[in-house]
Amino acid sequence: MSARSRLPSSPSARLVTGGDYLRFANQLLASTQVAHGQGFSNAQEETLTLLGAATGLPWEKLPTCFQRPLSEKEKNRFVELLDCRVFDRTPTAYLVGEAWLGGLSFSVDPRVIIPRSYFVELIPEVIPHWLPPSDSIKRIADVCTG
Repeated sequence: MSARSRLPSSPSARLVTGGDYLRFANQLLASTQVAHGQGFSNAQEETLTLLGAATGLPWEKLPTCFQRPLSEKEKNRFVELLDCRVFDRTPTAYLVGEAWLGGLSFSVDPRVIIPRSYFVELIPEVIPHWLPPSDSIKRIADVCTG
């Protein structure tokens, strides 16, 4: 665990597997009332994303670490990310450098607005009805997209 962690107690003493760390992190996010709104709808999505960043595993391979012990490097990285999320309130997307919207991945850091929309599912269905034929479009404004 990072020496500068502000977590209430050393989780490394009692947590071993990726699943242990996920449960701990979910409880911590709930107890500290961290807001979810920068691309995530709940603590589970955020903690899975942080675990992926700590282990280097893509989302679909994360279950492979739920039952296995995390390495010291993975534990330290996860605790460091969790510490920043809880105490600095740094959005998870900034911590991992990536945000997803509508099935697309975007590189993000604190210099950009995290792409998010509660209407993303409607865009492919509704927008085409509002737009003129593409050959008649001369200008497009790119507003708040990073």
